[in-house]
Amino acid sequence: MLIKAYAKSGMSFHAFSVYKKMQEDSSFHPAESTYTALLKLCTKSKNLEVGLRIHGELDRRGLLSKNVFLGSALVDLYGKCGLLNRAQDIFNRMSVQNVVSWTTLMTMYVDHGNGDEALKCLKQMQSQGISPTSVTLMCGLKACAILKDLEQGQELHAELERRELQKDQTVGNTLVDMYVKSGDLILAKEVFDRLPVQDVVSWTALIAGYVDHGHAEEALCCFEQMQLEGVTPNAVTVVFSLKACGSTCSITKGREIHAEIERQQLQKKNPVVGNALVDMYAKSGLVRLAEEVFDKLPNQNVFSWTALIAGYAEHGQGEEALKCFDSLQLSGIAPEASTYVCVLKACGSIQAEDKGREIHVEVERQDLIKQNMIIGNALIDMYVKCGLLTTAGEVFNNLPARDNISWTTLIMGYAEHGRAEDALECFRQMQLNGFFSDTVSLISGLKVSSNIKATELGQDIHNMIKEHELLNQDLVIGSSLIDMYAKNGSISHAEEVFANLPLRDQVTWNALIGGYVDHGNSEETVRCFKQMQLEGLLPNEITFLKALKACAIAHALQEGLRLHVQIENERLSENNIYVGSSLIDMYTKCGSFDSARLVLEKLPIPNVVSWTALIAGYEEHGLSEEALECYDTMQLKGAFLNAITYVAALKACGNIGAIERGFEIHAEVERRDLLNGDLVIANALIDMYAKCGSMIKAQRVFDALTHRDVVSWTTLLTGYAQLGENGHVLYNFNRMIADGVVPNSVTFAVVLSSCNRAGLLEESYMLLEVMSKEYDIFPSIEHFTWVIDAYGRSGKIDKAVDMIQNMPFCPNPSIWHAVLVACEKGGTVKFGKQTFEQSMLSDIKNAEMYKPHIFVSCETLGASEQI
Repeated sequence: MLIKAYAKSGMSFHAFSVYKKMQEDSSFHPAESTYTALLKLCTKSKNLEVGLRIHGELDRRGLLSKNVFLGSALVDLYGKCGLLNRAQDIFNRMSVQNVVSWTTLMTMYVDHGNGDEALKCLKQMQSQGISPTSVTLMCGLKACAILKDLEQGQELHAELERRELQKDQTVGNTLVDMYVKSGDLILAKEVFDRLPVQDVVSWTALIAGYVDHGHAEEALCCFEQMQLEGVTPNAVTVVFSLKACGSTCSITKGREIHAEIERQQLQKKNPVVGNALVDMYAKSGLVRLAEEVFDKLPNQNVFSWTALIAGYAEHGQGEEALKCFDSLQLSGIAPEASTYVCVLKACGSIQAEDKGREIHVEVERQDLIKQNMIIGNALIDMYVKCGLLTTAGEVFNNLPARDNISWTTLIMGYAEHGRAEDALECFRQMQLNGFFSDTVSLISGLKVSSNIKATELGQDIHNMIKEHELLNQDLVIGSSLIDMYAKNGSISHAEEVFANLPLRDQVTWNALIGGYVDHGNSEETVRCFKQMQLEGLLPNEITFLKALKACAIAHALQEGLRLHVQIENERLSENNIYVGSSLIDMYTKCGSFDSARLVLEKLPIPNVVSWTALIAGYEEHGLSEEALECYDTMQLKGAFLNAITYVAALKACGNIGAIERGFEIHAEVERRDLLNGDLVIANALIDMYAKCGSMIKAQRVFDALTHRDVVSWTTLLTGYAQLGENGHVLYNFNRMIADGVVPNSVTFAVVLSSCNRAGLLEESYMLLEVMSKEYDIFPSIEHFTWVIDAYGRSGKIDKAVDMIQNMPFCPNPSIWHAVLVACEKGGTVKFGKQTFEQSMLSDIKNAEMYKPHIFVSCETLGASEQI
């Protein structure tokens, strides 16, 4: 009695002490009910040592075969302690197996995520004529949820309805959870609506389901409705609601939930809530707020660290992500697989090759690549982003298993680095390895086709889709097809696919609207946007983002204003930082800076994207002083600056020759160690110093770079060319070629202009030949103009005219003007007259401006009578 009393009160130490004393007296044995109470206490406290002693005593006394409750209690103990085989063995040895023992065994398998074994137990139990209880059936529902076995779940649901058990609160909540996890949200909602009472468990199950299946907006609507009905959310509800806020960037709602968390002090009671807050702010781009929450957490665990690192990595702050990772390691907390994935992403974003290799060594040491495919894929992606395609290929070849992401990451890496043949060969290998048998594979193939502009490949996949009639089954495939054709430049095919879809959702409309935006067709974008709504579909955040981009491209301010009104009605600019930032971008592109500033001021917390949109807008419209004022305000407000912000500010400095401000920004990027991490900033610095006339400093920045791309070289060459330093241009161009950097069209234009000014006629003509023959760059009219002008300057007007007549396109007025000037300096009346006539034809409106040149030319030659 004493042991049972202690056990009932949860006083395990006292209960076990009394049991130990009883064991010392061999003449006294506990009752079977006492053993049961002790075993339950062992299970609760996970005291396997005492449990094993009791098991031995039960075996010696032969009680297990006689008492089903003792056997069930032992099964439960071993199951809770993770000894599944031993639990199954005890169960098999039981002479009587009743509904309690079967349910205990099923519960064990469910608790360890083994739904298959749990359902096998249920079937075996029923085959023995044992009728399951509501608890057994709920256990079966949980097994179906694990397996996402909707059919079996519906059978159990029917059995519960037959017994009229579905109205029981716990049963109803379990049904909602099963349907949610099996992916049928409609049935989950139907069950939910029929519940006599919708408590926090049922609301949380539904909210979690919406979040897990990508319906974050519905999740937030549920959360609001739950509160309106007076149901207080628990920690789990709050965590899923914060996830919904993070995925939709619903800042206002997120802050409301944060305030409620603070009021209830939930983050102190449950560390998961604090982690979810960090994650929500980080995903919304408010990394500074994520830092503040993180710093206040009573216990910072690997999940909170990973959420913060992920926030930095996702929002272009790779160097901060790596610093955060270093701090994590110094704290003594071991990173997990998802942490390494985020860090590798950060390494790729800033091309931190050395750090990436260091992480590679560490995950190899921990044997994580074999355990977790996502790490192998992240390594491939990191090496691809760093331009190390050979190493990426080696990682790919050494993977123990590959999925669609492994293949497509490598293929797209080849495509992005101009290795189209390697990309196609890799894609063929992907097909040969059987990665083209499901919807995911087909969608991956369409993405590859889009990235490497392989229209024929896309059409082949389209034919496969038609053959299996997949367009009628999956809207995502239709959207992917539209996207593929649009990205490959075939908008008419995209329209055809769209027109033939049996159903259209927001995703398919967004795919077509995105295609029009990418092709600069703003009118069709707006028409599509309106038609979508006429057909009863409301635009979502992505639709608005694309429509705003179209207005920005076309400078369609009036249409943008109409969109703004609609966005305000939906409260999207307040709740979604990216919609707000796109509004700012649209207004700045249209030159409406007062409206842009008003949007910025109304944002709950402007982030780096919104501030940078305004700064870049000022700079692009020649308002460089305003851009720098905005840059200063952004810093005063404590907003975090990213690479694009620095680039916009440096451009503004270069535009107005503000070299002192340029020095300050240079010092800041040096302090943050960004120069070798991000070439875009380094190139912007070179450009700023060049525009300010300080080529010594531009050259120093350039020379300090560990890696230089074609933009770095071309920016340096342009700086020297603008100052007339033709010798430096040609010297550095030769260095660039020697370094193996492939020049582009802009590079050749800069070098040809310098050759022209230096009077290097033969070199000019040779460069024009080299462009097309060695680098496969088709010369533009600008390239021809520099060479023709060089011929004219050297007095070889006949060759200049001959080149004009043999150009693959019509000459523009500036070319004829260059020849006219040459005629004036020493040409012939014949060429002067011909040039004048051609100038008249090509630029009739401004023909009068050419007459003085022909008069001068003729007088010089003593042929004024021919005028």
